[in-house]
Amino acid sequence: MDARGTEPFWGLQIRDTQITLQRPDHPNAVGNNPGLKMEGGKAVWDTQAGADRLTVTLTLQACSDGMSDLKYAYAAEVKLGAETLKGCAGKADAMPKEGQ
Repeated sequence: MDARGTEPFWGLQIRDTQITLQRPDHPNAVGNNPGLKMEGGKAVWDTQAGADRLTVTLTLQACSDGMSDLKYAYAAEVKLGAETLKGCAGKADAMPKEGQ
């Protein structure tokens, strides 16, 4: 799965063994992928990224990034320590692209 957001810009990749959060002007936050847990219809990954807890929550609902006409299958919320980022997500091989 991949997720991304704006204001501030960020990107997240969930892969088999790790989760990586990328933000401009910040080091990457990387944690082990413990697998997802379903909580009230939401997919949740909860891991440790360095000194901070990294929690990713995906909700199946139509989502727009607010800056383009792209439509995503999931709404995303990423918490790193005390910071919360909101955006959209989809399967890595099915992420919407401009002009498609």
